[in-house]
Parts: sequence; structure tokens; C-alpha cells
Amino acid sequence: MNDGQLEVMEESTGYYPPTTAPNLHRPPLREVKPLPVDPAIAHPEDADSGHSKNKAVRSVEMQQKIANLKVWSVNTYKCSKQVINEKLGRTTKTVDPELEKKIEILLDTQAKYNRILTLAKSFNAHMFNVIQTQKSLAELFSELSFKQPDLHDAFTSNANTQKSLVKNGDALLSAIRFFIDAMDTLVNKTTQDTVMTVKQYQYARVQFDAYRNETESSLGSEATTHSTAPNGTSPTTTTHGTMSSSESDGNLEQHKSRFETLHKDVDIKLKLLDENRVKVMTRQLTLFETALAAFMSGNAEELDTVVKQFKVKVEEGEAPSFLELH
Repeated sequence: MNDGQLEVMEESTGYYPPTTAPNLHRPPLREVKPLPVDPAIAHPEDADSGHSKNKAVRSVEMQQKIANLKVWSVNTYKCSKQVINEKLGRTTKTVDPELEKKIEILLDTQAKYNRILTLAKSFNAHMFNVIQTQKSLAELFSELSFKQPDLHDAFTSNANTQKSLVKNGDALLSAIRFFIDAMDTLVNKTTQDTVMTVKQYQYARVQFDAYRNETESSLGSEATTHSTAPNGTSPTTTTHGTMSSSESDGNLEQHKSRFETLHKDVDIKLKLLDENRVKVMTRQLTLFETALAAFMSGNAEELDTVVKQFKVKVEEGEAPSFLELH
């Protein structure tokens, strides 16, 4: 077949034969790796088991939360009822007159010491402003002593006086800050810790009295029921009632034990606090008095001796922060 006949056949059939021979040697196919399968799909029974376990755990946690909420609600109701009845004089409460007197003194002492702390911070701020003014005067006097030779001696003398006052003032400020730090620790940490224990004791007392009065009321009701029951019949107390009474007795013993434990803790902490308070206040009041007296009398040597005796680190006065003033 010649070229002309081939072209006619291609146009009539629409088939165009390849110009080159086909390659019979094909490249090898790439290995296809299987996609990872989700374990939940591969083993649905394991997934269902894990889901069931998680659901069971969540169910137990929810039941525990509901139980805790129920206990909290019952305790809150009983304690609120006890406090209201105490204020109205409708019920009795456990009172230790000696301990209550100590607690009253503790709270009053904390309030008075907190007032001392506030005034000491205010005094520190005022003294700082005074010393800053003296520093400015000393600098100005020194400058004028060179610019005005005719008043050189007078300005120099005043500048030296102000510098001496500034030095003594820095020592006094350091002593005051030492006093403030000690008072802050005593009032806001040591005393506050005892006050928190007192609050726990008072709440435990209310809980104990609430359950005690409830138990006594329940026993009184049962006695009334027994006394009013017709002859030959038994009262309507059932096994369920016996279990409730036993449970109430158990709660009463639990709260009584906690109340007695906290009663002892408060008594011990009050004694330790009193011992610590006397030691701290004796030392700090001595420091405050002697340092202030030495500063006001201009006795720099005495002030320096006091500072060294109490191991106060003297630093240049810094402006008290906003929190220190409030």
C-alpha cells in the first residue's frame, strides 16, 4: 500500500496508526500499601466496651456529685435552722465561757493590732516625705554655698545639718519598716491562722448543736409516740425508723468528735499565740520607742546602736507603695 492509499484510508476511517512501534516493556507497578484502619472500625466490640466503661465512670462520678450536693444541702439547712433558732432563743447551744472569752479577746486584739499597723504605715509615709524634703534642702543649700560666696559658711552649715538629719531619717525609716514587717506577720499570718481555726471551731459547734438538738427532738417525739400508743398496740416505729435513728446517732458522734478536736486545737493555738505575741511585741515596741526617741533627740550614736542591736538593715528610704498605705 502506497502513501496515497494510506492517507485516503486514514481520512475515511478516522484511524491514524502510530508512527513508532509500541513499547512492550512496561515499568513495574508501584506497591500499593493499605490505608491504616481505625481500631474502632476493625474491632467494634472493643470500642463499645471502652465506651461503656467511660459511660459507667461518668455515671459514678455524677452520682457522687449528687450525693455530695445532697449532704451539703442537708448540712446547710440544719446549720441555718440552728443559727436562726439560737437568735430567736428557741434552742440551746454548747458554750464554753472561758474559751469564748479568749476568742473575744483574740478578735479585739487583732482589730487593735491591725489599727496599729495602719497607723505605722501612715507614719512611715509621712516620715518619708519629710526626709525627701530634707534631701532637697541639703542639695539646694550645697548649690547656693558655691554660687554665693558671701553666705558660703551659713549655707554649708545648713546643708551639713540637713544631711545629718537625712542620714538619721534613713535609719529611722529602716527601723519603722522593720516594725511594720513584724506587725504584718503577726497580724495577717500568725493571728489570722488562729482566727481561721476559730471559725472552723464555731462552724463545727453549730453543726454539732444542730444534730444534737435534732436527735434530742427525735427521741422526745418517739417517747411521746410510745406514751400515747393504745394499750395492746405497738407504736408505728418500723425497721426503717430504727435505721434512721442509728444513722442520726452516727452523724451526731461524727460531728461531736470533730467539735471536740477543734476545741482542743483552738485552746492550744490561743496559748501558743499569746506566748509568741508577747515576745514579738516586747521586742518591736522596744525598737520603735528607742529608735524614735533617739531620732527626735538628735542622738545619732544611740540611733545607730539601736539599729545594730536589733539587726536592722539600713537602706535609703523608698517611697511606700499604694498597698502599704492601704
